Amino acid sequence: MESHERWIIQNWNLCKIVGLSMVIFMLIFLIIGLFKTIPFPVYISGAFSIFLGVFIYHLGVSAEFFSKLITLFGDEIKIKWVTATIIVKNTYITYFSAVNPYSFWIIFKNFIPHEEIPPEHFQIWRSTSWPVTLSKSPIDHRGYLLESTGLSRFCKKSESSEKSKEWINKGLILYLPEHMPELPHLKCIELARWKNKNILFAFLGENASINEFTSVFYLLDRIEKNIAEDT
Repeated sequence: MESHERWIIQNWNLCKIVGLSMVIFMLIFLIIGLFKTIPFPVYISGAFSIFLGVFIYHLGVSAEFFSKLITLFGDEIKIKWVTATIIVKNTYITYFSAVNPYSFWIIFKNFIPHEEIPPEHFQIWRSTSWPVTLSKSPIDHRGYLLESTGLSRFCKKSESSEKSKEWINKGLILYLPEHMPELPHLKCIELARWKNKNILFAFLGENASINEFTSVFYLLDRIEKNIAEDT
């Protein structure tokens, strides 16, 4: 991890304050400009400043998320700031949020209607040796995130295992470990196609704890190991 990245992560609250302040100040400035004569280039500069403020705020939000995971992985991680993604060895964690430019790109690219835009969540994925070429992308599985309950019932002993498996790709059931970790914010375990390769992924709700991330890492590794041994 670069020194400037570490600085941003350590000062995520400052980034959020600076970014939000820039947006508010320039919006007030542009509104006042509606009643006074302001040169057009100044308007362009103001609009650019708003965009820059939103991006700085996005860096702060992403850094806040990264600051929680850095305690688990330390310098092992690589960061993609624009997409709010952490790479740990062969596993990727993307924070899908309202201020993430990458999230907006995915929404517009796939023509997702307003009522189907998923809430904030984490996408954890890795490549898989699944033998059949898949066609759906991770966002095509957003239905799991639109459900009201998610997988919070997955860990409730009172629920039947068959009901819990409604939230797991049927083809993966045979590859699950015998003992499932406790994952109250897990939304789904699925297969998808991303950047011309098959991936195994999980959706975690935005309130997931740090321990749930390590548990999902373990779970995806075990599932992939079982798939590889079977193919």
